[in-house]
Amino acid sequence: MTSGRSKPAPPAADRREPDPVLRKEFAERLVRTLELRGYPPYGRALFARVAKEYNVTISASRKWLSGEGFPGIETLVRIANDLKISLDYLLRGVEILFDQSSSDMEVRRSIALLQLAKSFTLVPRAEAKKIERGEHTREVIGFTRDWLERHFGAGEGEIDACEASGDAMAPEVRAGDVVVYRKGVKAFGDNGLYVLRQGATVKLRRVSLLADGRIKLACENRSYPPEIFPARRVVFGQAADPGKIAVLGRYLGSIRRAD
Repeated sequence: MTSGRSKPAPPAADRREPDPVLRKEFAERLVRTLELRGYPPYGRALFARVAKEYNVTISASRKWLSGEGFPGIETLVRIANDLKISLDYLLRGVEILFDQSSSDMEVRRSIALLQLAKSFTLVPRAEAKKIERGEHTREVIGFTRDWLERHFGAGEGEIDACEASGDAMAPEVRAGDVVVYRKGVKAFGDNGLYVLRQGATVKLRRVSLLADGRIKLACENRSYPPEIFPARRVVFGQAADPGKIAVLGRYLGSIRRAD
């Protein structure tokens, strides 16, 4: 005998999809990556192959590849794994390519793929091997050029990047953030953030010009005391003299990974 009560319905699945612009950008990145991996060019043959591999209808795969639809999260993860790219790239257009533990073959393959994809630009990390507390940087970071323009107002060849460590610039920049900066600056703008090399250390600091001609380097974290140097100690660009402070560029912004 039943109680007459009906069981509560399970919660409805969240089927919200990205807005049309993000769906379109996702589709363009997916099609480009599939072609680089040897898939057919955009068209029915590609729709059919993707449909077969991911067990969906041709209509569904066509919508993914045209920006009209979007795969579910499990399928999205599988696509990224199969194509050996990150979800970060598929969804946002920014990809950390490799670090120093990667094999030479992996490095060469990553660079070759990005050079073939004309919408990509490779951004080298800072030349120093260590940043702040001695942690290794990423070697190369790949960005889509339109993403660089949209977020930093900078084009190919104008920027470099490095990976931060330590908490000296928190909360503005945290350990693990990728710091993007415009290289080739020739003078300071007062109270701006700059990427500097001091000896073997690359760091981000807020620069102020003092009335007596000296330069103050300050951290956002007030538990770190400022450093003050005579202007003659500071040079713009690379410095052969290890006693100099080299200004590598002006801070444009940072990229933070999701926690």
